[in-house]
Amino acid sequence: MDYRHYAPPAFLKDYIRYYWSADFLQSDLPGFVVKSFADRYPRLIFQILGRFEPMRNQRGEKLPVCYLSGIGTQPTVATFDGVFSQFGVSFYPHALNALFRLDAYELVNQVSAIQSFCKTGIQDELAQAGSHYNRVQVLNQYFYGKLCNNSKQDLLINNIIRQNEINIDSEILELPKKYNISERQLERLFKTSLGISPKKLQRIIRFEKALQLLSNTAYSQLTTISYELNYTDQSHFIRDFSAFSGTTPYQFVRTQSLGAESASFLYAAD
Repeated sequence: MDYRHYAPPAFLKDYIRYYWSADFLQSDLPGFVVKSFADRYPRLIFQILGRFEPMRNQRGEKLPVCYLSGIGTQPTVATFDGVFSQFGVSFYPHALNALFRLDAYELVNQVSAIQSFCKTGIQDELAQAGSHYNRVQVLNQYFYGKLCNNSKQDLLINNIIRQNEINIDSEILELPKKYNISERQLERLFKTSLGISPKKLQRIIRFEKALQLLSNTAYSQLTTISYELNYTDQSHFIRDFSAFSGTTPYQFVRTQSLGAESASFLYAAD
C-alpha cells in the first residue's frame, strides 16, 4: 500500500493533524478488511472511484463517496472488494465542532455523507482535482472559508486540546479548578466540542498508547505495559483493550496488518 502524509498550512495546524492518501492499486488478493478501533481523531474521507468499488460497512452497505466520521469509542469493520484509492483528513478531536459547527456528539461512532453538512459541492471539487496534491489545495481553501465563517469556537476546549492537557497521567478533576468552571460545565463543553467526556477521552488516549507499545514490545511484557499505562492489574487492561478493539492484546500482536491509518488497520480478506 502506498500511504502518504501531507502537512496542512500553519493556519490549520490547530485543527488538522495531516492529510493522507492510501492507494492499493495492484493486488492478487480478493479483497481487504479494515478493522477500526476506538480513535480520538475524526476523519473526512474521500473515495476515488472510477474503476474502484466503494468501501462497505459491516452490514454490507456502501459508504458515501465523501463522508465525515466522528470520534470512535468502539470497534468497527469495513471491507474493500479488490484495489482502492482514498484521500483523507485526520482532524484533532475538537475540529468537527470548530470547523463545521457540528454538535460532535451526533457523530460519535457514526459516518455521514459530507452533503449532509455542506452544500458547497466539495465532493465534486475533490473528484475533479486529479491528484492528491491538488486535493490538499482544494481542502486548504475550503477549510480557510470555514474558519472565516465560524467565529464562535470554544477557546477553552481548543486550548485544552492544543496544550495536551488530557493524557494518561492527567488528573481530570483538576481541569475544572484550573479554568474556574464546574465539572458539569466541563463535561457539557466536551460533549458538544468532541462528543465524549474528558474521562472517555483519557481512556482512548491510554488505549492508543497501548497499541503503540504492543507494536514495539514482546507480548511477554504485557504486565509491564499494564502498569506503565496506570492500570491496576493486567486483567483490567485486557478488558479495556478488548472493549476498544474487539480483540485481545495477544490476537492483535499475532495478526499482521498490511498497513494502518491512525487506529484503523488493513488486513487481507479471508
